[in-house]
Amino acid sequence: MNLKNSIYKLSFAAMISMMAMNATEIQAQGVVPAQKGEKAFTLEDLNFGGNNYRNMVAKNRWCTWWGNELVRQDVDACYLVNKTTGKETRLFGINDINQWIAPTKDIKVRALYNAQFPFAGKSIVMVSNGSKTYTIDFKKHKLVSEMEFEDGENLLEANAQQNAFAYLKGSNLYVRTFDVTNNAMTREKKSHDFQISTDGSRSIVYGQSVHRDEFGISKGTFWSPNGELLAFYRMDQSMVTDYPQVDIPEIDYFNHPETETCCAKPAPDKYPMTGETSHKVTVGVFDCMTGKTVYLSDPLMTDLTEEEKARSTGSNSLCAITGWNSVGMIIWRRRIESLRSAGAQRKAWSTRNEREREKDIAAEL
Repeated sequence: MNLKNSIYKLSFAAMISMMAMNATEIQAQGVVPAQKGEKAFTLEDLNFGGNNYRNMVAKNRWCTWWGNELVRQDVDACYLVNKTTGKETRLFGINDINQWIAPTKDIKVRALYNAQFPFAGKSIVMVSNGSKTYTIDFKKHKLVSEMEFEDGENLLEANAQQNAFAYLKGSNLYVRTFDVTNNAMTREKKSHDFQISTDGSRSIVYGQSVHRDEFGISKGTFWSPNGELLAFYRMDQSMVTDYPQVDIPEIDYFNHPETETCCAKPAPDKYPMTGETSHKVTVGVFDCMTGKTVYLSDPLMTDLTEEEKARSTGSNSLCAITGWNSVGMIIWRRRIESLRSAGAQRKAWSTRNEREREKDIAAEL
């Protein structure tokens, strides 16, 4: 027993000695040990208040994508960023942009934080000053188009091939085209506006993201590769109940009219609760060459059972546009889900797929 206790004491003493040696070595170096090739950080780097802490804190950067290229936006210039090394190459400056728009001394654009590069592989940048949007070729150093948006108009997506723009005016979807040579309606005009929808409202939504941004959906308009066709979502949510929410106005407490209040105001939102009636989405396609719009039928309907057909016309059918292929065919997807509810307790169970049918559809227009 004494021998066993002695061995335990020697082992414990050896362990304490090794820990003390490691602590002494680290304290002497003043750093956290790093693997070979990695930076060793000190407490001055990582602790709030350290003499190098400020240099280690991430800084705000405005960035956007130009196809697969990363661009950093600054107030007075845009820079192409090497994604491997982080090295930046200046693309253009604010003074260049103002001179390319018009060689005058007045300032057209004051910052480049909102610069967009909508066309991969093309040297096109879009900048805005709030009321006007300019499209500029920064390699040819010239203005391509100038588009003025009025109050209530919001740009959705631009089209390089036909120099057209999809935008919302109020709740309705429009397309504005510039110099489309094959279109008799615009041949003699600088631009022409096509009104695609007329029944847009809070309940009927056009050209916006649908299905609560699920299934990879992040936008609601899709230009075809040749730029002649625009696919878009139409979401009917008139059957969806309102979810109670409020809007609290932001006011200047030290300088605002006496009639202005910061009291919350009702701002209900259409939100399909689990197990309740959901919205219905359809896909429309607008032809810039003819000015006509068609809505796609669902090819999957011919491949469904009667039960699934009944479900697909209700709240359990989800439609998502994947995009266009190289030969001008739109790719979209239909997903059918079954919902279960607790009925008497009026408490919905979690959505679960009893049977799921999901396919890629290619609809030739």
